[in-house]
Amino acid sequence: MFSFTPRRLNAPECAGWSKARRSPSIFSKNVNIKLLSVINKVDLRHKPVEAYFKITEETTPGNSLTYVENLRKLRYEIEASGKKIILFTSTKPQEGKTTIIESLANSFSLTKKNVLLIDTNFSNNTLTEKFEAKPLLEQFSLNGEPNGMEKLALINHHTKIPNVDIIGCRESLFSPDEVLLKNNLLSNLSKISGQYDYILMEGASLNYHADTKELLKYADAVVAIFSAKSVIRQTDKDSIQFLKNQKEKLIGAVLNEVEEDNIDM
Repeated sequence: MFSFTPRRLNAPECAGWSKARRSPSIFSKNVNIKLLSVINKVDLRHKPVEAYFKITEETTPGNSLTYVENLRKLRYEIEASGKKIILFTSTKPQEGKTTIIESLANSFSLTKKNVLLIDTNFSNNTLTEKFEAKPLLEQFSLNGEPNGMEKLALINHHTKIPNVDIIGCRESLFSPDEVLLKNNLLSNLSKISGQYDYILMEGASLNYHADTKELLKYADAVVAIFSAKSVIRQTDKDSIQFLKNQKEKLIGAVLNEVEEDNIDM
């Protein structure tokens, strides 16, 4: 039922850990990070993300509309934070960062916001592949050029989501500090932030990579994505403590893929 469970748990331990992310109330008790939104589980194999946001007068209440409403809650929390450049991360892989970013971009599009997505997950560039973006982030550098930001148009990719652009990256065994050029795009985000209402970045999982830690200096804030399907272990707790140590940079957490029966808030 749950992933990431390589060792056997005794009964008391299992009772405390196996439900650590299953419901919002238990998640909040165990993780103690502000919960920005609870995202209900939806079937993305038969209905793509963008289809959920094609709302009409004929749209009926149900799981699909609940998904949109939960993303609206997350959208509100991002707007209320006053932060503009947001880094999304997780403690372990496959928690749903790419899907949440794509869904949030669709939600912002409904309010006519201009959004730039930057794939900075060099260990798994799913965001780049999803939008078929040019993997050119690592090649960008101003090199002291006074009009260097005009080069942005050469690496920017327009998505099918209205008002949403993306800059892709290549999958790599190197960390951001190792692969990005001097005077790279991320170190110049302030120069392009005026063109966008929000800039959303994806970082690799904290348990296995240093990427998020290296990327935090470029972001105004960080949001942690947790899947209700997985279990919190000691390595997760260490990563959670790192996030808490970011203090005002940590906006909060998103509990993803929550089964309908386990939504208790």
